[in-house]
Amino acid sequence: MGYQGTKTWGTELSYFIECRRGKRKSAYRAQIIVKQDGQILHRESRTFPVYKEAVSWGTRRDKELRKAKVDTEVFEELTVPPPPVLALSLGEIVKRYRLEYGDTYARTVGMDLRQLERTDLAKLPINKITSGDIVAHVKQRVDGIPSGSGWKVAPVTPATAGNDLTRLQTVLDAAWASFNLDVTAVRTELEKARIEARKRRLVGKAKERTRVATEVELGRLCGFFNQSARSTIPMSDVIWFAVHSCRRQEEITQLRWQDNDAEKLTGIVPRLKDPGGGRINVPFRYTREAWEIVERQPRFEGETRIFPYNHRSISAAFTRACKVLGIEDLRIHDLRHTAVTRLFQAGYQVHEVPAFSLHRSWATLKRYTNIRPEQVELR
Repeated sequence: MGYQGTKTWGTELSYFIECRRGKRKSAYRAQIIVKQDGQILHRESRTFPVYKEAVSWGTRRDKELRKAKVDTEVFEELTVPPPPVLALSLGEIVKRYRLEYGDTYARTVGMDLRQLERTDLAKLPINKITSGDIVAHVKQRVDGIPSGSGWKVAPVTPATAGNDLTRLQTVLDAAWASFNLDVTAVRTELEKARIEARKRRLVGKAKERTRVATEVELGRLCGFFNQSARSTIPMSDVIWFAVHSCRRQEEITQLRWQDNDAEKLTGIVPRLKDPGGGRINVPFRYTREAWEIVERQPRFEGETRIFPYNHRSISAAFTRACKVLGIEDLRIHDLRHTAVTRLFQAGYQVHEVPAFSLHRSWATLKRYTNIRPEQVELR
């Protein structure tokens, strides 16, 4: 976003607006920094849902501080440090972050934050939290909390437990930078806890999946959906389209008719995640099989999408079918693994496959290539 600033009386006093783009909306953080002789005299910031509000606050605050600078006592009153955070619990800070930044992150992050708010760790005063408290929280997440008839809170994997530390780091960063709270001590404790949790293997990377769907499994799934009169979603077409296009289920439901090029056999995935944190429209190549599936989809008046369905409904239907058919350990995202593997088996090269799959690096792409040594033809 735009940069606003002023320089006066030998003191650099400026404000700038930082745009934080989220999945659905953006937030705008206005930050003011007062410097003199290269030293920061005062720093403060606030986050707003609308850009104009951030500019309005930044301009007003800039004028207040500039005017007060001629009177040392008034300036000190306006820049009085924030109240101590002794009485604040971690849960209160997490809740404030969730309310102020709720439009800037994905749904799963919001679920993680709400879960964190309900933990014993969240009840502790922020200035009293130690690395031991954080490690104990991670261990409890991995072990789960049993109840009389099952699990009060089910155990999670080390990768999921590690997400809690990531969310906690994000919240503390915002508390320091945007809320102007002194959370230096607990940030240090978090780093110590992270090191200890890694040593004890309480946190770790997610296990890479290598599951691909077999022809028999795909046939059984499509047979199941073809016989079902309940579903309004053409699940057989969706499944085979995923296998032939490399598209995730959410991407499938975002594809639009107007983005297709029949001559080049290309389409566009709208608002694909960008490494820089934003969302961009990215063109991709259809396989002939995927294009044929698209061509036979009905067009609905007033609807621009090729597959105008809820991606969560697609995922739920797929999971339910696998359970009914007794197909174990197969997720709908595994169809993407299956698709990329098929492209390599069909003879496409490493530099060609990303035109279909939109992978940006070999390090990421190789997770989806599950060709066994005996499948490689000798030349």
